[in-house]
Amino acid sequence: MNNTSMFKILWASSPAKFFLGLSVITLFTLSSCNKSSILGLEVQPEDDLINAAFQDTLTLNTQTIKEDTLKTSGVPYTTWIGKYVDPIFGEVTVSTYTQMHMFANNPSFGKKPICDSVVLRLVYATIPYGKKSRKEQLMSVYELTTAMDINTPYFSDNKTILDNGIDLANFKFTPRPTDSVYTDATKVKRRPQLSVPLPSSFGQRILNSENTVNLATNDNFIQFIKGLKITTQNTSGLTSPDGNLLQFDMSASSFSIYYRYTTDTIKNKDTTAMYSLSLASVARFMKYEHDFTKANADVQKQVVQQPAPVTNDICYVQGLAGLKTRITIPNLVTWGKKDFIAINKGELIITALSSIKDTFAMPTRLSLYGIGDDGIINYFLPDNFDGDQYFGGDIRTDTTSGTEITTYHFTITRYLQQVISGRLKNNGLYLLVNGGSNVPYRVDLGGGTPLLTNGTENKNRMKLNVTYTKLK
Repeated sequence: MNNTSMFKILWASSPAKFFLGLSVITLFTLSSCNKSSILGLEVQPEDDLINAAFQDTLTLNTQTIKEDTLKTSGVPYTTWIGKYVDPIFGEVTVSTYTQMHMFANNPSFGKKPICDSVVLRLVYATIPYGKKSRKEQLMSVYELTTAMDINTPYFSDNKTILDNGIDLANFKFTPRPTDSVYTDATKVKRRPQLSVPLPSSFGQRILNSENTVNLATNDNFIQFIKGLKITTQNTSGLTSPDGNLLQFDMSASSFSIYYRYTTDTIKNKDTTAMYSLSLASVARFMKYEHDFTKANADVQKQVVQQPAPVTNDICYVQGLAGLKTRITIPNLVTWGKKDFIAINKGELIITALSSIKDTFAMPTRLSLYGIGDDGIINYFLPDNFDGDQYFGGDIRTDTTSGTEITTYHFTITRYLQQVISGRLKNNGLYLLVNGGSNVPYRVDLGGGTPLLTNGTENKNRMKLNVTYTKLK
């Protein structure tokens, strides 16, 4: 049986058999040492030489689209809050919706408790995302009117959890994520944190509920005080590239009520105390808002204006349910089936236009998924199951040429072969920020067009390098 006949039989069978058969063919045809192929392999006689070749001119259409809503609940410890203006991607606002819970049921506050002050204390978790020169933001805190459930998934565009519209804070602050603080008279240095004052009347409502059903259990409490929306959405005056997203450690943060209660009615003597509520292990999610009308002209052309172009010089990916890129290879099947192409290796190479020194950091890793028939549901590529080291996606930076070149590489050999064979439909790929439901990073990338709009060569073109063998 010759190579072509064997290939035709295996093509109609499973991909696993195809690759096994291809290995057998290779063993038979690469058994001697008198001539090297393009791959550097040595083969036996010349008339059995495998016709290996290289292709890097397949058409890649790249189109930036808005990311679908992402699940943002279930993140155990940290949350993002803040606002910034990106010169490329526009304005981003992140709000946190959170419950609070009691440390114990039926708390006692003493006789005639009077609230003196309330403080929402948010402990910084990391350095903020954005410009190192911090600009003032305006924090608002609203009481929720809709209850949350810790077992319910909540998404980045949630419209069902509502607040009462009354700002309890209206608190202006400049982020100081590296400045330790003293939070009480003990003069003990604490982690960098943001202390947001709230009305004493809010704390008094809780104190007045002592010995009522409202404080009998945490289930009752979260129906009584359904939670808080914490946001800087009302911040104004930020210009590109101002602003920050601030990440807070909710396991270390708290809601504290400072109050006094009577200990001696005759002498009218009071004692001061503090009662705290926890912000850890509660229902919580983040809501993301992107204003792409404030993005650069190219982003607007792709995601705001209609109709959007089919392919572009530049494409974009952005975390926090921002942007992703759709990559299609329209001629893949036609090209692959023409000569019974067997893919030896397929590598997608993506060049970043952003710099690792940019104000808004680049993602350290990108993700690549296949697109389902509905255009929405993604699936893992078959190459992904061989592990990250093989599949790729990590950022690579090369400065050997004297200039910084940053790329992301993906090995998609099996995906290409299965599309050519018809096992997978040629619906294209989605490129997005890895972990984008909780990661703010973004990057602009070279698109698939060989020539730029101005007619010059696209030196940062996204490329698909394919080493293949003709079996016909």
